Amino acid sequence: MSTSVLEPFQAAVGDVFRSMFGLEATPQPGHELTRGGDHEWELSGFLGLAGQAHGVMALRFPRSLADALLALSGVESSGEQERLATVAGLVGELTNIVAGGAVCSFPSVDIEISPPIVVKGANHQITWPGVAPVYATRFSTPKGDFELGVCLQLP
Repeated sequence: MSTSVLEPFQAAVGDVFRSMFGLEATPQPGHELTRGGDHEWELSGFLGLAGQAHGVMALRFPRSLADALLALSGVESSGEQERLATVAGLVGELTNIVAGGAVCSFPSVDIEISPPIVVKGANHQITWPGVAPVYATRFSTPKGDFELGVCLQLP
């Protein structure tokens, strides 16, 4: 399988960032991720993909971009704890929306998505499933960069 598995997810990312934040999210070329390597991301939204195809999708952000996206959303928080929880919720919801948009691009394959989870912390370690290669692409926006990762075994 090649990085073409990223294409429906890349399109969904572009649609979501344009419609929700008025931002162009420009993808760089996709590449295979090295498992277990260091990274710069502080917040990662993950969800499982199951059914006829299975794997994991992730959106990974620096905190500064997640904060900027929250500001663009217009959602306000009453204090720092609430803001941190809201930022994590935003990352989870973006992950969910992107996955939902992408799986619609596989009409002949039954793919279900799990609820998203969010992992926080600098250079948090990820153990990707071994079902398929992990492909990733970095996106650039005027507010900062982020990464999409997809590990998906198709039938």
